Amino acid sequence: MPSKNACEPVLQILNSGNLVVRDDCNGYLWESFDYPSDTLLPGMKIGWDYKTGRNRVMTSWKNCDDPQSGDFSFGLDTPRLPQLVLERSSIRESRWGPWDGARFSGTNALWINPVFQPVFLTNSDGVHFTYNALNKSVLVRLVVTQFGKVQFLTWKNYSEEWVPIVTLNKDSCDAYGSCGPYGICYIGELNCQCLKGFTVNLSGGWMDWTAGCKRNFELECDRDGFVEFKGLKLPDNGTVWDNLGYNECEKNCQQECSCMAYTYLDVYANGTSTCVVWLNELFDMQSFPHGGDDLHIRMARAELGMYR
Repeated sequence: MPSKNACEPVLQILNSGNLVVRDDCNGYLWESFDYPSDTLLPGMKIGWDYKTGRNRVMTSWKNCDDPQSGDFSFGLDTPRLPQLVLERSSIRESRWGPWDGARFSGTNALWINPVFQPVFLTNSDGVHFTYNALNKSVLVRLVVTQFGKVQFLTWKNYSEEWVPIVTLNKDSCDAYGSCGPYGICYIGELNCQCLKGFTVNLSGGWMDWTAGCKRNFELECDRDGFVEFKGLKLPDNGTVWDNLGYNECEKNCQQECSCMAYTYLDVYANGTSTCVVWLNELFDMQSFPHGGDDLHIRMARAELGMYR
């Protein structure tokens, strides 16, 4: 950022909680909202700023008495296919995404409620996640705790404490890759199962799901087809194929032998759906009784007849 000559700079805290340095010549010279720590207030943003190249992320405290940076960070990983990610020492712990036009795939927690409204923004300035407080009389904040919990808290006057109202990573299925490749984690308890058309890969041991699942039949590329699975948290490491209609998305995925799945989503929150494909094995999926997204998964010809 180029340096500026300040004329009578003033330090001020705004009603939003944003601490700013400003002057009459240049406006805001510095804003605390540009540098989140473990707390995100309503209106603060995390994500990518294209003009500055900055990626704003939240970082946990070392402990409740030490504001030095702790082990956990929370933010949007890539602007190409943005999703919310919690990392511990740069190792992925949990993720929520990508955006499907209404919410981040993989969580029903980030949904409109009486206290706050999650907001996902994509425009020429960048890609950001923020939220609005719906009741101005209720104090709310988003925190990443020293133990790696991502929580929305409200202030209770009667007990004079911050109380969790929403925890993003509250279920054991939120642990990254719990069921291995092609494994599905069922919400409520760590209950791994294989997708229909797959069986447990015993190379990882019967009770060890790190090896995930394997196909019942080998793929043959041009003879393969796709089966639609509903109510899923979409896998990690998707790829965007721009400027393809729905039918073109399927056709191109069919022709690309390494394309294991596709879907069609409004990933940029602009009202236009985009082709998203997965060019390797499908990893970190969950099943949702209510919510989730549709995913078309490549299956061998021998398997397709079982779905008719």
